[in-house]
Order: sequence, then C-alpha cells, then structure tokens
Amino acid sequence: MTVRKGLRIDLTPSPPTAGVFSFCCCCGKRYRVRKTGLHLCEGEAYYGEICPDCVLRGPKAAAESLKALAGKKGRSDFRGHRPAGCTTMESWRRLLTEKIAALESLEAFALGARRAAVRETREKR
Repeated sequence: MTVRKGLRIDLTPSPPTAGVFSFCCCCGKRYRVRKTGLHLCEGEAYYGEICPDCVLRGPKAAAESLKALAGKKGRSDFRGHRPAGCTTMESWRRLLTEKIAALESLEAFALGARRAAVRETREKR
C-alpha cells in the first residue's frame, strides 16, 4: 500500500460518527458531522477531524486558529484530545508545530474536500 505524502483531507462518506458531535483539530470548536467525515492527515499521521468551516476558510486560516487554540489551552485541556504517541507536553508541542507548518505550506485544500465542506454546511440549514 502506498501512503500519500503531504497534508491532505481524507473524506469518509457516511462515517460511523454521522449525526454526532466532534471537535475540530484546528479551531477546537464542537460541530456536528452530517454526511461526510473530514480527516486531516499527513503521510501516515492522522491529525484529527477538521470542521467544514476551517476547510472553507483555507489552510492558512486553519493554522492561525490552531495557533490561537494552542496559546489558550493548558496541559489539562489537551488530555482528552491528545493523539496516540503524544505522551509528554513536549511531544504535543512538536506535533502542533508540525501541523501548523504543514497547514501554512499549503495554498489551498483539495477541491474535493472543499466541495464536501460546502455540502456539510448546507446540511445545517
């Protein structure tokens, strides 16, 4: 199996989380997953679910949201959202730095991801 390199958004149609609330890995906001799960990944690394609003605002705005979120949160706030492999606060900071750098290096998210995000936001109405 070939692993795609670079930051990407993987789409999961009709995910098991459809209809439940999730937390965005960039802005930290709670949102309802409607029909498609949007997952932020880089290579084999899974960064978490990303909300349609962050996808539509673009990677640079998502990186700014992540920086703001990281500045507000303390050690105890990240316990529930810490990905596997982040056993220390230093490993968490390193992961955040990598995620922010990857987001800032992108010009735009893929068209398919933006279309899925638009469909998800239309479902709210």
